[in-house]
Amino acid sequence: MNNVEAICLEIVKPKSKALIISTWYRPPSASVELLDYFNDFLQKADDEDKEIIITGDFNCNFLASEYNEHTNKLNELINEYQLQQLTPE
Repeated sequence: MNNVEAICLEIVKPKSKALIISTWYRPPSASVELLDYFNDFLQKADDEDKEIIITGDFNCNFLASEYNEHTNKLNELINEYQLQQLTPE
């Protein structure tokens, strides 16, 4: 995975579904293809039926009136994998 800045931790407990806690960073100058690696990660976690918690900075502006291609791609992944974005108030 070239240029991917991510750390993943998998927690496996008896009689529980495995949990992956992961943090990701997408530099503002990174190409949109970098999110393909994130998609691969989500697909693998989904295929293996693992719970996931994702933190980090994807440098996408969800408050903009129009999304750029990076924000569109991330938004598609959030919807496809039924993720919920939590932000502090």
